[in-house]
Amino acid sequence: MRLFEALDSLGRSLDVRFRGWRPMLLFAGSLLFMTLTVAILPRPRELPPTPSVALFESEPDIRVLLRTLRPHETEKINGSPLTFDRNEARLGERTMSLPSLVRPGSNDSGIRVGEHTYPGVLELSLSGEDLELINVVPLETYLEGVIEAEMGLHFPDEALMAQAICARSYAAVRMIARQERNWHVGNTQATQVFRGVTRNPSRSRSIVVRSGAAILTYTQKPFEGLCSSSCGGVSRSAEEAFGSSVPPPLQGGVTCNDCDDVSTYEWNASCSESDLSRSLGTNATGIVRMEQSKSGRLVQAIFATSRGERALTGTRLKSLLGRSALSTWITSLNLSGGRLRAEGRGFGHGVGLCQYGARGMARRGIPFEDILHHYYPQMEIRRAWAESE
Repeated sequence: MRLFEALDSLGRSLDVRFRGWRPMLLFAGSLLFMTLTVAILPRPRELPPTPSVALFESEPDIRVLLRTLRPHETEKINGSPLTFDRNEARLGERTMSLPSLVRPGSNDSGIRVGEHTYPGVLELSLSGEDLELINVVPLETYLEGVIEAEMGLHFPDEALMAQAICARSYAAVRMIARQERNWHVGNTQATQVFRGVTRNPSRSRSIVVRSGAAILTYTQKPFEGLCSSSCGGVSRSAEEAFGSSVPPPLQGGVTCNDCDDVSTYEWNASCSESDLSRSLGTNATGIVRMEQSKSGRLVQAIFATSRGERALTGTRLKSLLGRSALSTWITSLNLSGGRLRAEGRGFGHGVGLCQYGARGMARRGIPFEDILHHYYPQMEIRRAWAESE
């Protein structure tokens, strides 16, 4: 007991003696902790100096088609209804001749179109009898929105850096190919998903800036940085997917061991036998065979029917199976109990970068350059425009 009393007395004495120093000691301890944290944590990596292929003199604007309005349709712009008739548009109480520009307010908070807010300016332009709503925005600002919509800002830095370079490559190729057209890209999965201003501008801006205006090239020529959500274990050639001749980096067939932990790696889907028979034009009685491509994707399925053999392409069958069928990589089919059941792998066309695969590689500490080299063999990283002085 005396020992405990002595220790208690000593503790009280020290507490009284150093009480005045306590705030300073706490401040010094906090400062030391912050210094050690900064020293220990990894610093963001930037793209090493790379030569330019000079596609553009400086950062260009990209023209993004947000929506096409038919006559008598409306859309809300900054909360006011937009309508048009012939060569004239009405935005709330304001009447404008076409084409015309809508600019952000004095606070530069962007332009709200429907449910999303977009940076830059909004161009209203006639196309035949329709009205096109086109977002004209600096390319790098556009990419901030793309990496959030396509991948998500919660992904690791190295995966996002790879996505930014892919997205810039895709956009650059489209801008060159469509420079005489009214717009370059849409805002849906048909091109690249873009929903405007991001929810974390400082993070999205940091990723895009650190990606250094870089694009994917082969023999110093840019190519589209095609991506899909999850490849299912093996990517495929763009030629196989889309039927066009492509450079070696897009010839696909690389193994991916990093997307097998996501729900879309394997999937199940089904449709009724009556829907299948309707698509075949006659009653289906069984499955004869499945014809698959080199990568394993379904080219066509041959069915036995009351009128002989009938075929459905992989694309048509995927559509028939509904939203649960995430790709044409259909690995098995079973027709029984009044339903056609399918098993498959992957989400998307499977060409180029596997987004969840890139996430897995980044989590293993693999830098973005090596991620890109894995999914685009023989590619080279180049700048789309020279660094500003």
